[in-house]
Amino acid sequence: MLHIRDYYLDDFADHLLALLPAWTTWLAQRNATPPQLAERRQPYAHGKPHPQLGDEHRPRYLARVIE
Repeated sequence: MLHIRDYYLDDFADHLLALLPAWTTWLAQRNATPPQLAERRQPYAHGKPHPQLGDEHRPRYLARVIE
């Protein structure tokens, strides 16, 4: 969600995100995704962060890379 909001203008991002739940449902039906897997995408399609990401789910562009 944040990547979409960071990349597109606010109004267009809102339209994309509003379509996301229906689009993921359509993709799951079209690809015959097993129901238990299709249900797992529901919270994330509605904007909930993945539990493993925690609060720090933004990319760190200023992270130091040591080579």
